[in-house]
Amino acid sequence: MPGQDSDAHATDHAECTETIGGKSKRKKVFRFLPSSDILLLKEIVKYTPWAAGHGETLTAWDHVASGVKEVLSTCTSDGKACHRRFNALLDAFRRDEMESL
Repeated sequence: MPGQDSDAHATDHAECTETIGGKSKRKKVFRFLPSSDILLLKEIVKYTPWAAGHGETLTAWDHVASGVKEVLSTCTSDGKACHRRFNALLDAFRRDEMESL
């Protein structure tokens, strides 16, 4: 469904704004590229967030995000964003649409 794809990539296009001293300051948007997808997948294999116990999955995904941020200083994604990107990659793989990413 087209609506699901846009939800899955919401992290890629989101912008955060902060008001500092009366001026709004935008955070730089992080967009996943094939190279960052590979780093993400390596961290997912390292931390196996799907094997985390009940109530611990968000923490596991936060560890994945921290691992990606250690390698990619430009990464601003959190655990939820990494989880969404992983699900988007998995869905594309299952539909045999990896070239579209």
